[in-house]
Amino acid sequence: MGEYKSGLVTKNKILDVCKPLFYRNGIEKTTYNMICDSAEINRGLLPYHFSSKDNIAYIIYEDFLNAFERWMNESIRNSNVAYVFAASSFVFFRFIFSDRCFMRFYWQLKDSAKLYKEMIAIQYHTIKRISSECNKPISEESINTLSCMYYGLERELLRNTYNGFITEGVDTIATKDLLFV
Repeated sequence: MGEYKSGLVTKNKILDVCKPLFYRNGIEKTTYNMICDSAEINRGLLPYHFSSKDNIAYIIYEDFLNAFERWMNESIRNSNVAYVFAASSFVFFRFIFSDRCFMRFYWQLKDSAKLYKEMIAIQYHTIKRISSECNKPISEESINTLSCMYYGLERELLRNTYNGFITEGVDTIATKDLLFV
């Protein structure tokens, strides 16, 4: 029991120190040594608990996404899934686009080849849920295609906004994103 508790403490410590490191430096520029020094752990414990920095970043993002969805569900008490999705998209885009550090973090997650399947799965489940709750059946093939298209669209919107190629306001970008979906 003691080893498990100690391992859980170490794992949570790693996650806690990675949040500000990824935020300040980005995932790519945060080194394993920076993480180990901040967490005050031996370098060998990092791969023991996590397979990669991308894996750590995804867990941090997943926690954020779950908290965001809970907050949206508490804030919007509307049973219309299309309305909730649209409102969530606007709030999410405003949040991402208002903070360049978070925008970089989210873009790097979307850009990670290691996390591709996990990120597509989020899109897939969102489209499937909307289809189901709106009682508009979509074939699995179409859901897969739409998931990939939506994933690519979001990734490129983030990349090109972060790099200054897209200069439209966030509400315009969010509206175009929703029209695409």
